[in-house]
Amino acid sequence: RLCPTRSGPTASVSAHAAPSAPTMEQLRQLIVDSFGLAAHTERLIAANATSIIELKTSVATTERLVAAKATSIAELKTSVAATVAELKQSNEAISDRVTRLTASPTAAN
Repeated sequence: RLCPTRSGPTASVSAHAAPSAPTMEQLRQLIVDSFGLAAHTERLIAANATSIIELKTSVATTERLVAAKATSIAELKTSVAATVAELKQSNEAISDRVTRLTASPTAAN
């Protein structure tokens, strides 16, 4: 059959064969390929499901670690606050002692 085609400014006519029906072998191969593709797709889906489960487990582990870290930070803040309070008391006691010693020179003896 003749089909007009364009190539640049001039038109030409080229011959194209009419499409033929697929052979039984081509259809059989197409079916085999389709089943192979389906099996491959199922394997990918299974692998993705496994990856999703592993990711969820990793997220849960990370959340537990973050919670533990937050607890650790809170405990550290409490410990630092207690240490600061003790240092303030100690500093006040030392300051009072120095004040008493400087006010009464004989108190040092």
